Amino acid sequence: MEFRKIGELALLRRWLNSTDIDIILQLQKRQRLAGKTEVATLFGRLCIEQAVLDEAQVNTLLAEQRLHGAKKLSRYVIAAEIGRGGMGCVYRAFDEKLKREVAIKVILGENDSPQLQRFYCEAEAIASLNHENIVTLHDYGHEVGIHYLVMELLPGETLSKWVLKANPSPRQAVEYVLQILHAIEYAHRKGIIHRDLKPQNVIVTGNKCKVLDFGLAKSVERESFSVSGTLAGTPTYMAPEQAHNFKNANEQSDVYSLGAILYFCLCQKPPFSGDFIHIVQALRQGKRPQPLREVNAKVSRSLEHIVAIAMHRDINKRYKSVAMFHEALQNYLAGQYRFFVPRISRKGKLFIAVAVTLMVILFTMYWKITAPHREFVQKCRAVAKGEVSPLIHNHYDKLSPTQRELYQGALMELLQTPGTSRETIKLQVMSFLITKKVTKVAPLLVKIIRGSDSSEMRRAAIKGLGTLQIKKHADVFVDVIHNEDNDLWLRMEAMTALGMWKIEKYLPMFLGIIEKHREESLRQHAITSIHLYDLDTYMNRLQKVMHHDANRYVRVKIIELFASKKNKQLIPEIMQRLKNDDTPEVRNAAVVALVTLDSRRNLPVLLKDANLPIKIAAIRALGNVTAKDDLPNLRSFLRDATICNELIRSLEKLKLRGYADAIVQTLSQNQSFVTQICVVDFLTNLQIRQYFTQIDELLRKDNAPEVKTKILRMIANLELQEYKESVYQVLRDELPSVQVFAATTLGKLRAKAREMQAIYNNSSNTILRGTIANAIAMTESKLNLEALLRTSSEKWINTILQFATSLDLSKKQWQEFWESYQNANFPAYRKFCKNYRIK
Repeated sequence: MEFRKIGELALLRRWLNSTDIDIILQLQKRQRLAGKTEVATLFGRLCIEQAVLDEAQVNTLLAEQRLHGAKKLSRYVIAAEIGRGGMGCVYRAFDEKLKREVAIKVILGENDSPQLQRFYCEAEAIASLNHENIVTLHDYGHEVGIHYLVMELLPGETLSKWVLKANPSPRQAVEYVLQILHAIEYAHRKGIIHRDLKPQNVIVTGNKCKVLDFGLAKSVERESFSVSGTLAGTPTYMAPEQAHNFKNANEQSDVYSLGAILYFCLCQKPPFSGDFIHIVQALRQGKRPQPLREVNAKVSRSLEHIVAIAMHRDINKRYKSVAMFHEALQNYLAGQYRFFVPRISRKGKLFIAVAVTLMVILFTMYWKITAPHREFVQKCRAVAKGEVSPLIHNHYDKLSPTQRELYQGALMELLQTPGTSRETIKLQVMSFLITKKVTKVAPLLVKIIRGSDSSEMRRAAIKGLGTLQIKKHADVFVDVIHNEDNDLWLRMEAMTALGMWKIEKYLPMFLGIIEKHREESLRQHAITSIHLYDLDTYMNRLQKVMHHDANRYVRVKIIELFASKKNKQLIPEIMQRLKNDDTPEVRNAAVVALVTLDSRRNLPVLLKDANLPIKIAAIRALGNVTAKDDLPNLRSFLRDATICNELIRSLEKLKLRGYADAIVQTLSQNQSFVTQICVVDFLTNLQIRQYFTQIDELLRKDNAPEVKTKILRMIANLELQEYKESVYQVLRDELPSVQVFAATTLGKLRAKAREMQAIYNNSSNTILRGTIANAIAMTESKLNLEALLRTSSEKWINTILQFATSLDLSKKQWQEFWESYQNANFPAYRKFCKNYRIK
């Protein structure tokens, strides 16, 4: 047994994979090192000993080895090998009996193998066919385990080689393919379907084509010829229905393959290229090959149309038989093939015209309706590029949801432009998006906080992210706070935003900054940032900072924080801080905190303190008291001249009208004009109309002008008619500055013009005369104005006329007014009337 030949044949059939070969080579190397040189070269023996080849494979190789050693099969003398395939070989041989050369096709395999069944199916198929374009079968049989077919020997080459070599014209290609169609049409009439048509299975000998290889042929009457369960054949020329299931092949499948062969002859390339899997996937997905005329411009449209029908992926739109395909090609050669162009009736033409018109109208309407949207899209693109102003605050709420999405995207794209250019616009855009609660901008804000070179942009992004309340980004703020390279304002802004979110796990971080950080401003800001947190657990630590910290402003911030918590248990600690701390800022903060926490108990204590600043701070802290019912009785403290004025102002801010009696009584106890002004302001602002006697007495006394001015304003604002006589007295006797206010007050009280006329005539003060004229005009009396004009000289006419416009006179009244004084020698008056078109 020649084992070397068995190894060569196994490698040739690719029955050994790379792993098997490596194992055999390693064994060879070991045996060579062991000195077994006679074994080391026997590759085939090792394949058998290591069970790399199974028994069937070994028997096949032994049979093929015997064939190589044999010179004769039956009466046929083997001359040479013509070709080799995966299933067997083809040899040139000489028939000793009939004295002719033949081709012998040999298959090597077991008697029950599928290849052997296909081998004899091919023999039966060819034997049943007798056609000039189909290869002729002479004999078949088997000998010494070798099965063979004897066929006519065909000189020539395969169609695939001939096409690439000859480059036939479209007409020549059609003529050759027609011979193949003629053969297959004959086979179909005999009930044989080829199922594996391809250029490699067609031999060109001279001017004639012959079809070979009916190994996959199927008999319509005998199903035993069919191959079931596997995908057989060449996918490059296979019909789509065969790629789905090989059993589906029928006559129209052969039509597709013939169309693919014609496609190859016209283009010199197959319809689909690639590996087996990709071609099968393309067929199953219904993909179309590249149009013929794109590959070969010489192909006519008629021929392209014929091939397209033959290769149609839908079997129902393909030629029904090879005969129809054959007829179409013959008509093409005769110049009689025509496209089928259906004729359209007049009604059909009218319908098409109406349909096209409607489509144009609808498209025009659509184009006009969508024009604003397209313009808006263009504007958004321009905004994103920074070409136009991005802010449309006034129109944003009117946008549709889709337009808002586009606009928001454009704004965010603008924010992402690198560099510090257009920083002002970017800040406005950021503020706009945050105001509109656009939460999807949060990742962009995080990116700006971490990577922007502009501290202003980073600060705005921190503030915006804090406003959006997206707590998953809290770590960004923590990084900013701990980064010493960041500027102080940026870190404080991050601290404020993080404090607004009230995330408990960050409270220890804030306390650590308050206790130990070297930046005093950051410590103070940390105290302000934790006012929303529940601090009960950490009160001891904060009290320790309040009592022992060296920075007075830190102590002030701690006291303010305690005041905001409304925790009365902290009052003793704050009171202790007030007694032990001599810093004015800390003491003021402590006083405010004590009043805020418990005004009823703490305010009397603070007001009795000998320290005047503490008393003043306590009174000013009354403005922080929200519950007025918690205030103690403060009437007794109004007697204290040192705090009386501040206390009246605070009671006025709190709008405590019940203290009016006690406040008015201070006029008899305290002669300070500041106190008098505070009392008048209290009554004026709270619109208290009582206490005529006290106020009238105050007005008639020889008090400071400021006091009388305040009282006159009070009378005018509250329109207190009972004070009219006192105001007349002020107008007659007081200083001109006070007289002006008195005249104005009388005007608001609608006083009689006669009493004011005398003062007007006797006064030389321009301001006073103007004020009196205005007061007289406010009485809305034409006669009063006429009286002024009669008694006034030209020197005062302008002043009077300025106030005359307040009279609501009709055109007729103005005409009468003009006629009465048209002879007056007052150029200013005539000019005034002319300007107002009074004629």
